[in-house]
Amino acid sequence: MSAWAWASLVLGWLALAALAQAARRASPIDGDLRAGLAMLALRSWARLVHRLRVEGRDALPRSRRPGPLLVVANHVSGADPLLIQAACPFPIRWLMARDMRWRSVEPALDWAGVISVDRTRGTGAGVRPALRALRAGEVVGVFPEGRLGPTPGVLEPFQPGVGALVARSRCPVLPVVVQREPRAPDARSALWRPSRSRVRFLPVIGPADLPDEPDSITRSVRALLEREIRRR
Repeated sequence: MSAWAWASLVLGWLALAALAQAARRASPIDGDLRAGLAMLALRSWARLVHRLRVEGRDALPRSRRPGPLLVVANHVSGADPLLIQAACPFPIRWLMARDMRWRSVEPALDWAGVISVDRTRGTGAGVRPALRALRAGEVVGVFPEGRLGPTPGVLEPFQPGVGALVARSRCPVLPVVVQREPRAPDARSALWRPSRSRVRFLPVIGPADLPDEPDSITRSVRALLEREIRRR
């Protein structure tokens, strides 16, 4: 083997070793190389396509297993859950309506732990699987508006499930504001439409700082997000 071939082999091995090391550092799951590679790809996409700017990192738990924790965010783009996940050091299990799942990416959704919700069966059907995940110490993400908001900067009414989840699990809430998202006629198009998106994390709210009654919790969390969206 020539010296050039040996040098290429060594450089290739070093590059793979560096990639594996970077992936393990980025992985939201300790020791999971595949999750780390996925996170590197996700952050590259967020940076290159959406010029993602993250604010309020100090509000984020540092642990890769900070659960139980409920992530609550506004929703105006199909890219929202990926943008938020790209900014977080821990995995988030997002709630997703069953009728909104894309058959072509079902394996990826299952691998990511997306929690499927049947919207035709009422609040309880969506709360139960999310509640099981929270009680298992996982981080669950929800967009309480239940659909993409048609008007940027305007928060739609919240579904009651978010209040029920907090009331029954007594878990902390991490509020998130997503702004300047890519606007597109459908969720898939938004993934690749360039933007200058911004994800802003607000301080975690402990259960003692929220009301006890589900509807009051829903109103309280919505009022907080609405105030923060209007502020900027």
